[in-house]
Amino acid sequence: DQVEVIPEHAGACRLRDDIRAAALARLHSEHAHDELTLHTHIFGYFLRRMRESISDQQRAIAEEICLNHLGELFRLIAARREWQTLAAHVAAIRAAQPQHPRHLHQIMFYAAYVAVRTQDYAHGEAVLTELLDQDEMRDDLRVQVLNALGQIDWFQTRYDRALHFYEQVQSLAHVTG
Repeated sequence: DQVEVIPEHAGACRLRDDIRAAALARLHSEHAHDELTLHTHIFGYFLRRMRESISDQQRAIAEEICLNHLGELFRLIAARREWQTLAAHVAAIRAAQPQHPRHLHQIMFYAAYVAVRTQDYAHGEAVLTELLDQDEMRDDLRVQVLNALGQIDWFQTRYDRALHFYEQVQSLAHVTG
């Protein structure tokens, strides 16, 4: 009774939201470093499942779960500023050749973010600008892309341009909630 079936993925289950929230709160407070270790292991496991999957459905499920954990790793690794670790995870997932366009956008963003945070602003800006041109990109990722473009300009003391991007972030975030 602590798990629920995931209807869009046959045979898959997940913790109920209340159980998951309680477990994460406890993990954050008692074992902050363990969360990174846990997500790293789960990411690695589903990355292997992507490579070894027999059916397209198994691969799609593994890809979805793998990218979800990469998202959590991004949050944890960015807080620690371990850009080479994030770059290694991005390279590993790219090598597994994900198929879903949303995942490809997410991976492009992580790669660009690493470039920005390691002061390769030109490359990061080029990738982020390319992402902005993607019509089917999700709004939550678009907010992150615009924010990263603002950071590029801020870091290079182009404050007027940075402000322009930050205003777009605020506007889109307000519209999308």
